[in-house]
Amino acid sequence: MNSLFSGRLGRVRYFVLRSAVLVVFGLVFIGLSLLTGLLPVGWSMFMGLLIVLVVLSALVFYTLPAVQRAHDFNASGWLALLSLVPLVNLLFWFVPGSIGSNRHGEAPPANSRPWIVAAVLLPLLTFLLVLFFMFVSVISYKLIIADREATSERPAPAQDPEQ
Repeated sequence: MNSLFSGRLGRVRYFVLRSAVLVVFGLVFIGLSLLTGLLPVGWSMFMGLLIVLVVLSALVFYTLPAVQRAHDFNASGWLALLSLVPLVNLLFWFVPGSIGSNRHGEAPPANSRPWIVAAVLLPLLTFLLVLFFMFVSVISYKLIIADREATSERPAPAQDPEQ
């Protein structure tokens, strides 16, 4: 059976692929959130369905490397469901793969320089993206507070005595 869920995946490639999925889908969720805020209220059901579809596809793409990683240490692909549990997923980072071939195929290829560079740069990129969005959030918050304070300092309009 040759499918996306077959084969083996080493630890470095597992880390890179899982990190890439988090970065890509994180950016997609941010874009969808911004789009949802800009669209009229009538679009909220459509956007909700779109977000559900994106979440389901993110789960598939996030679980796919875990299945191949479980195959690397000669376990069933169903064990990959444990990778969705916080802290338990560390098992997939630290358990070494089987030496040589196993029932799931040949050993994964050795990690080339691009995979190692990606393993270093993706966490750095993730950290920088988080810092950027924190900065944007703080600036937005300060602008909203300043606008509210400016609005509250304006004198109330005089009421017409004839009313």
